[in-house]
Amino acid sequence: MNELKEAFNLLLHWNEYENLRSVIKPNPLIILTFYLNRERHLRESKKIWEGKEKQVINAFKTSKLKYPQNAVCYIHSISCEGWFDIENGNIHARFYKTGGDNEYVETIIHELLHLATYKPEMSYEEREDIVDEYLTKKLFQEILKG
Repeated sequence: MNELKEAFNLLLHWNEYENLRSVIKPNPLIILTFYLNRERHLRESKKIWEGKEKQVINAFKTSKLKYPQNAVCYIHSISCEGWFDIENGNIHARFYKTGGDNEYVETIIHELLHLATYKPEMSYEEREDIVDEYLTKKLFQEILKG
């Protein structure tokens, strides 16, 4: 159901997405295939994340950032690579892995960094710059090496 809601939202607000570097448009076949394979996708995404989570928690701690431990990560087959919801402290990540496991992990880290560094007075560009700056730090780069 969330996938259909996201598809509807994406189509309604396409002008906000069309210039992003990696967007997968809603397609009934993609959504149906994702739905039919949802249990496998959940197991695979959990396995990928569990292999990196301790390193990520350590990188947050070493960077003096509060790790958003209660965040829920919703996975999707469409839309941009990821987004965060500051109101409920959750993140969304696209599991259609065009860039492999590391892209998926980087997306999750990216969105968690948004939750950890969010300030309402900052512009979109400022928020992205801060997250990108953290992602260039050695600790985060080591996680993403593979």
